[in-house]
Amino acid sequence: MRIAFRICVDTLRGAKQGLPVLLKMLAEHQVKASFALSLGPERQSGGLAISLAHKFSPARHQIANNAKNSLLAIQQAGHELGMAAFDPSAWIAEAGLQNNSWTEQQFEKALAAFNSLFNQPPVFHAASNWQGNPALLSLEERYAMKYASDVRGKTIFFPKLQDVTSSCPQVPTTLPSIDEVLNRPGVTRDNVHEYIFAESQRIYPHGEVFNINAESEHLTIFEKLIVMWKGSQWDFMTMGELLASNNLATIGQHQIGWGRVADNGDDMLIQSLPVVKE
Repeated sequence: MRIAFRICVDTLRGAKQGLPVLLKMLAEHQVKASFALSLGPERQSGGLAISLAHKFSPARHQIANNAKNSLLAIQQAGHELGMAAFDPSAWIAEAGLQNNSWTEQQFEKALAAFNSLFNQPPVFHAASNWQGNPALLSLEERYAMKYASDVRGKTIFFPKLQDVTSSCPQVPTTLPSIDEVLNRPGVTRDNVHEYIFAESQRIYPHGEVFNINAESEHLTIFEKLIVMWKGSQWDFMTMGELLASNNLATIGQHQIGWGRVADNGDDMLIQSLPVVKE
């Protein structure tokens, strides 16, 4: 059984407070993870502004400038580095509706900020809150991302969204988040880790991917999950290693659609039907 962690750092609080806790935790358990980093403006302290009402609020901080040492510590610890949205608030509010020009501008800003901070290109792109559009697939291919993690799904696949296809494979998030499971009847902070662990006891051909946000108040729950997976002899990998452990020649093409993974959740990009070649 294989599992990879998709860790999102998209607020200044996450970068300065949550990230050092996560890095220490991962080091203690000898686990490497994949970090998706937002390095531009933060428009709402303590969380992402995902409604249109907040998308034009003044930027409070530039995350890369104000948490440089914490972010560079990810690289120094040998974790896998990827980029998320430059401006996550704007991306979450607008990406699903925007045109090619806007998407390209946001993508290239994120890429430039990443290269400037780490002096290397990102290994992958991860769409903030699993939001995106067809132009994103083209950009990931053009800029030679090794893979992307933009969708919720079950298997690694080559994506098609509307009329755009990409040779950049998608490594989807397969497991529900802690917040999503906490919204289920009978689930509490004391037992949520047991529900997520139970859900992971299935055979997905390409392994599991679990997402956690660095600013989350659920880091102690995350550590309980690590202990449970470790005790069950799971193999911990980065998402890139998870991809490399599978034969790309056997990976199919799937459509991407919009849907919800929780009753009260947001619409997200979701792995859909396989594309049947004529």
